[in-house]
Order: sequence, then structure tokens, then C-alpha cells
Amino acid sequence: MSHPNQQQTYDRQAEDFAAKAPGLMTWEFISKPALDRVLNVDAHTVILDQGSASGRVEEYLLGRGVKPANITGIELSSNQVEIAKTRFPDVRFRQGDIRTLLPIQEVGTFDLVVSHMVYEFLDDEGLGQALASAAAGLRKGGELVYIVTHPNKMILKEGLEDRGWFETSAPWGGKVDNWFRFVGDFVNATTEAGFEIDVMESLSIPDEAREADPDQWEKYHNYGHMRLLIKATKL
Repeated sequence: MSHPNQQQTYDRQAEDFAAKAPGLMTWEFISKPALDRVLNVDAHTVILDQGSASGRVEEYLLGRGVKPANITGIELSSNQVEIAKTRFPDVRFRQGDIRTLLPIQEVGTFDLVVSHMVYEFLDDEGLGQALASAAAGLRKGGELVYIVTHPNKMILKEGLEDRGWFETSAPWGGKVDNWFRFVGDFVNATTEAGFEIDVMESLSIPDEAREADPDQWEKYHNYGHMRLLIKATKL
């Protein structure tokens, strides 16, 4: 499951997230370059975004030339969905829970499922359900690409040792609840959902980000691995 307060938290933080998330150093210098490397998309790629928030990933995909009609975003927060629809009216957004199986008409229809900084907000049961939903939505041979906060960063920042819920500060302000798990837990959950892992990368802040904000760069640099990326193929 997600944390019981997650939907209310993201409804409350929707405007702050929408204003700040697209310009975050971690998005600009870690996630976007990683997606550039691993995503093979064109105008005709049919994509599901699990946890689409206010459309940050959708803006990126449109910039890569994907047709808006080929993108579907599912987001728990209704406030985030309304912001996303206003920003990108030709993309299909809907409020929903990514742990829930997709409508029958969407089963086996997607070429790619992408999820950015979402799976860490689910406990083990919820992660398994979200991955099962992703697998159901993909055609055979379709790809799943997701990025989460690296467990090593959580350990260094929060002093965590045991799996479970913890509260942390969000970079757009406010507090959010995350679920701590290890890299091997992501690997096991992904393969158990019927995927073969093709790429697994531990991502750190690059040196070229130093000029953008030296103090923030130093903080992130000290954490070492900031993000974990997994790319997998549906068997």
C-alpha cells in the first residue's frame, strides 16, 4: 500500500511540486540525462506514466517527440491531475492508483511504462501490485523504466537500517513519507512481476552540476549514489 496520508499530502503540496520539481538539480542533471540514455522513444511509442504528478515526465516525453495522444498518466492526487491537464491538455491524465490493475481495454497496449520517483512511496505489497499493473499494461517485449531515490542516499541522509516507513523533507518543501528498502528488494520485486532486468544503474550528481549551485552540489555529492535506475523487459 501507499502511506495512508499520501494522497492528502500530494493534494496539499501539488502547487509547490508543480512550481519547483521541473527545475530541481536532481531532475536536470541526474534523471533527464539517464532517461536520455535508456529510453528508445519516437512519435509512435505508446507510454504509460505511473505517478505522473503535474506532468514533469510528460513534458520531457513531448520534448522527445512522443505524440501527446500516445501518453497516459495516472496520478493519485486529483490536484496534481488538474494541474497536469491544464499544462498539457492533449495528454491523457486520470486520477487513479497505480497499484490497481488497468482497465481491460489498456491491457497489453503499452510499449513503455515509465515511473519516476514513485515506487519509494509504496510498501512491499504496493510495489508488487504496481509492478504487476505495469506488466499487465505492457505488450510482450515491452519495457519498464523506473527511477527511485537510491537506498544508499536514504541511509546516509536518514540513518536508516530497517525496511519500513519514514518521514523525510521534500525538495519542494514540506514532509513526505517514504518506504525504505534495499537495491536487492527492487530487483527481486521486478523479476517476480515477470520482468527481465536489462539495465541497473546507480546514479550520482555529476561534476558539471557544480556550477549551477555549488552548495547543493556538494551536499548531493557527499551522498554518493542519489538515484537508482532500472530498465526491464516484460517476458
